[in-house]
Amino acid sequence: MTTYIWQRPDWPHFRWDAAALLSGLADARYRQGRFLARRHETSILVA
Repeated sequence: MTTYIWQRPDWPHFRWDAAALLSGLADARYRQGRFLARRHETSILVA
């Protein structure tokens, strides 16, 4: 049976490991910046 997030006993008082999340978030932010820069360069060349 599917358990929805609001059905968890710790809802809405979540706990997480910030150190474990930060490296993944930093990598995603870096890749997002690279993607947006490439997109911007492409739009300038096409326009």
